[in-house]
Amino acid sequence: MKSMICAIFTVIIAFTIIAADSFGQTIVSIPDIAGKTPQEVAKILDDPTAKEVVNPSRTPCPCDKLTYNNGQIEIVFIKGRADWITVNSMNDAAYSKNSLSLLGIAARDPDISNSNVM
Repeated sequence: MKSMICAIFTVIIAFTIIAADSFGQTIVSIPDIAGKTPQEVAKILDDPTAKEVVNPSRTPCPCDKLTYNNGQIEIVFIKGRADWITVNSMNDAAYSKNSLSLLGIAARDPDISNSNVM
């Protein structure tokens, strides 16, 4: 009985470590791609899976919007550089400063924080 409890406890710890490790993996390192050209970004994220031209207001566009990883990452290149970066499918990430590590950003206290913005 004692060995069975130890085995179960070991399995629970192993799953906890695996879950924590997989949650802590970086999805994309924003600092590595911000300000880069499409060619430089492709070296990091591979070739884009979609491309469109967008014209956001108050920007010097039309600009290319490239999508990577089948829609997981969208980047608008303003003046040829990665500027507006959107990471989709982060539903498992907690809405907290600790999730910043998923984006390659060190956790820190936000300057502004409410239920919609951090």
